[in-house]
Amino acid sequence: MGCEPDPNGYVWPGRNGDGPVTGKSIYKYLTQTMDVQTTIHGLRSSFRDYMGNETHFDRVSVEMCLAHRAGDQTELAYRRQDALDKRRVIMDAWSAYCEGR
Repeated sequence: MGCEPDPNGYVWPGRNGDGPVTGKSIYKYLTQTMDVQTTIHGLRSSFRDYMGNETHFDRVSVEMCLAHRAGDQTELAYRRQDALDKRRVIMDAWSAYCEGR
């Protein structure tokens, strides 16, 4: 789309650039600016369905893209990193799918 992402920044930065865009802002943009009748849950559900049905990405990394905690208490106790590199690949795949690439 003509711009290089900040590898240390947010995929969708908020208006001030000091945090991520909020779900409320995305919902408002889609429904009021683009006149799309949707819900944030529907968008997240579509992402999860696509990742589970059409890709081979691991479940835990996909769940982490949705900001879900994935795994039992023991697994979560040992998982200290954010898997950012894996999540970038997953979100790139989602972007390509949404753009029809």
